[in-house]
Amino acid sequence: MCSTLGNVLEPVTMNLHPQVVILKKKMEQFGADAVLMSGSGPTVFGFVRQEARVSRIYNGLKGFCKEVHAVRMTGERFILD
Repeated sequence: MCSTLGNVLEPVTMNLHPQVVILKKKMEQFGADAVLMSGSGPTVFGFVRQEARVSRIYNGLKGFCKEVHAVRMTGERFILD
């Protein structure tokens, strides 16, 4: 799933709001496996494969962002071949 994420509005928004680029880079530096802007913004979210990375990303962003949330997806886990 991480390798197939995409948002056609991201390049346009990133040109107008470079802070989106900075936020995405920070999330990747802190350990996110995939980072994407949601819709036309202003939300940026990330996925991690290893739950242990969540606290590093969360704590790293707390001093940088006004709001930071860590959530867990619910439901059954599926292993794809």
